[in-house]
Amino acid sequence: WGNGRDGRTLFGALSTEARGRVRAFVDIDAKRIGTTYENHALSGARSAPVVGPGDPRARPPCIVAVGTRRAAESSGMGELERNVASLGDVVEGTNTWYFC
Repeated sequence: WGNGRDGRTLFGALSTEARGRVRAFVDIDAKRIGTTYENHALSGARSAPVVGPGDPRARPPCIVAVGTRRAAESSGMGELERNVASLGDVVEGTNTWYFC
């Protein structure tokens, strides 16, 4: 989720100051975790590590940029929401925002 196309686009759209405050991209793709995202077309802060939900850097405030938000019919909480909830004190609209 976090280091996909939409997350990278959102990162590039942030001001240099805001990009400098990005701790990490939080992703669930094992191929991306442990890498560093770099955009050499940007000036100033242009990179961030890619970490999994259990990493200490994976905590609010955060932006979760996903193509589709899925929710389980029975609980209203799908895999995405469970992973985001694992980040800690998550309050949607206060320290966590979804962009779909």
